[in-house]
Amino acid sequence: MARQNPKLTSGVQHLMAVPYFILLMALLTLLLLSSTVGTHPTGLSILTLLVLVAGTNASNAGRRPRKRALVLGFFWLVIRWGGPYLGLEDSEMWSKLPFLVFLVDVTGIILIRVANRAIRVDFNTICGAICVYLLNGISWAVLFVLMEGWCPGSFSITGDTGSPSFQQLIYFSFTTITTLGYGDISPINPLVRTLSVFEAMAGVFYVAIVMARLVSVYVDRP
Repeated sequence: MARQNPKLTSGVQHLMAVPYFILLMALLTLLLLSSTVGTHPTGLSILTLLVLVAGTNASNAGRRPRKRALVLGFFWLVIRWGGPYLGLEDSEMWSKLPFLVFLVDVTGIILIRVANRAIRVDFNTICGAICVYLLNGISWAVLFVLMEGWCPGSFSITGDTGSPSFQQLIYFSFTTITTLGYGDISPINPLVRTLSVFEAMAGVFYVAIVMARLVSVYVDRP
């Protein structure tokens, strides 16, 4: 029987002890690489799968959250790759629906756990708080993709008459949640405009209340 490498085992255990850090790396990878591989559906699907795996690993608050994550990930796989065989014309767009539910579910789980640890904050907790912020931005982007699919022409893009891509809506979402707002992508649909306002408010309140609280506790800890 082959012996296990104690250093490798220790390294794996250390990584498993910081699931939010792993999810944070997966989210940053999605954001960084979506602009280069996002035009290739397979590449974007691989990045999405990476987030699904890391998010499922981070949903370790109990059996039910983990099961929900696994079920939603399964539905994403079925719709994304089996959609053409199921008669779905745009399986890539429709697969965004279970992915959105997955993101919202994982965001809620992590936010509750981070809030419960507001007294004792460690590195993994800070990573979890950052994950919630990034998950929020990506969730809104996925919602905007669905809105554009259901109501074409919901966005106006300077110098472009086509529909915005997922990468462009990620860009729009994060410029909205940070209240940066360059204005090169603008919502036209009244509902999308309302959703954009809610996203901006959510981003401001989250940074002002949750992140500020956690960072202050982390800095002031003995």
